[in-house]
Amino acid sequence: MSTQGKPCLKKLWPALALAAAVASPNAFSACEYVVSNQWDSGYSATIKIHNDTNSTINGWNVNWQYSGDNRVTNLWNAAYVGSNPYSASNLSWNSTVGAGQTIEFGFQGAKNGGSAEVPVVTGDVCSGGGSSSGSSSSSSSSSSTGSSTSSSSSSSSSSSTGGSTSSSSSSSSTGGNGGAQQCNWYGEIRPLCNNQDSGWGWENQQSCIGRDTCSNQSGNGGIIGGSSSSSSSSSTGSSSSSSSSSSSSSSSSSSTSSSSSSSSSTSSSSSSSSSSSSSSSTSSSSSSSSSSSSSSSSSTSSSSSSSSSSSSSSSSSSSSSSSSSSSGGGVIFSADFESDSDSTQPAGWDNFIGWRQNGPNPNGSTFALVESGRAHSGNNAVHFSGGASPAMIARALPADLDTLYVRAWVYMTRQLGMNPGDNHETLIALRGSAGNANNEVRFGEIKGVIGTNEVPSDNIAPTMASWGGGPAYASDTWHCIEVAFLSQPAYDTVNAWVNDALVHTIDEGSDWNNGALEADWLSNKYVELAFGWHSFSGNDVDVWMDDIVVSTTPIGCD
Repeated sequence: MSTQGKPCLKKLWPALALAAAVASPNAFSACEYVVSNQWDSGYSATIKIHNDTNSTINGWNVNWQYSGDNRVTNLWNAAYVGSNPYSASNLSWNSTVGAGQTIEFGFQGAKNGGSAEVPVVTGDVCSGGGSSSGSSSSSSSSSSTGSSTSSSSSSSSSSSTGGSTSSSSSSSSTGGNGGAQQCNWYGEIRPLCNNQDSGWGWENQQSCIGRDTCSNQSGNGGIIGGSSSSSSSSSTGSSSSSSSSSSSSSSSSSSTSSSSSSSSSTSSSSSSSSSSSSSSSTSSSSSSSSSSSSSSSSSTSSSSSSSSSSSSSSSSSSSSSSSSSSSGGGVIFSADFESDSDSTQPAGWDNFIGWRQNGPNPNGSTFALVESGRAHSGNNAVHFSGGASPAMIARALPADLDTLYVRAWVYMTRQLGMNPGDNHETLIALRGSAGNANNEVRFGEIKGVIGTNEVPSDNIAPTMASWGGGPAYASDTWHCIEVAFLSQPAYDTVNAWVNDALVHTIDEGSDWNNGALEADWLSNKYVELAFGWHSFSGNDVDVWMDDIVVSTTPIGCD
């Protein structure tokens, strides 16, 4: 993974738990500004609203202002207005903050060098108290990250300003590659990985947690059972400081699914799956499952589609046995980039670089350019170097589509799936407005698992119950990713496959985390397709894509 000054967000949780918490001998509500990541030209941050009172907060609005050149460029999980100062208010699904609960919203911003600012947050839910600001760092065996926080509270306790808090933690354990030891991950018992010490992995047909990641979580969990383990932590401060065991956060939640394999089979008509491990099957009509092979993949949906555009024709297709095999025809366009020159933008494509349509490419370290030497087939592929600043190529779609299958071979410098602590990352976007990332369906990762984000609603799928599960696909190798965007079913549907295995489905309102979208939520999105890398967690990743096919019929990996 490319580092380029941006630490991975998942490594910040131990530091955030210490630096972000606000304690008081009295009950209070508080607002907190946390810089979770920053680099030369930008930053990512969250504002958290802690309700430590005995009453429910119904509706909220907060305000903040930068004294320097920091500016918000994109915000999620809240409605906001202003261009400094800023005002953010609740959406329908997060308007209520129960007693003892915390909600948060996030955003990205731009700056011209220097450290990201940490402004004071004001509002009725955080008025009446002072503010505290500081920085924290967390270190493990080989990494160090930092975050800055600012909090305001209505507590009568005295406030602290300008203080700094630092913490370090380390852990060690003994045992033969996991042995009988397991990980207590925020109250859920998970297996430890045998082949890696950090992050999440996929071993023995189930997800696992690296020892360092388990030991450094911000809650009361850790390595349990088997051989002994030990951990230690220390914190010091130059001014009065406070801490609590943890702050609740939607992005740090995780839970397990009921099966050891989280591949699922979903269909608007009928489906079948073959698997050696447990798999779940849901359907709006009917479905069946049988065990007949050692594959952990699941079946795809059966659908029919039609298109009246000049470059596509009416077609009907079906797929089964864990792949979306092509029935031929229906191809709108394909690209293998073999006729493009090295270090150029591919011919016939627009770009979306640094939030600009057809901006400079490259734009510093952000680019989307053809590169020779690493390809799925032939010699060329498109190399995307991006992060919080998007690096994508885009292409217009013909009119009147209601069914679309998109396939790309993808090579990434980090694993796909099981990256806990992240917000969301985009690999493929279906847009309702050309060159506009504020009206699109984003496929990639959600809360570290394979999923979808829809904007402007900013709704996400899968639901929180699935954030701790799902497959992971290794970095530094080619994977076949296919996504179907289907408006023919009664409820607009997204299906996604990796290497011909169904890994993600939206086909009913309950699949969304923040409440159901309208049944025709895809209907105005078939305007433009974008491919590349855009991280709303500030993760710098290098991605290569090759052998792209866009069709009105299923494509498959062959």
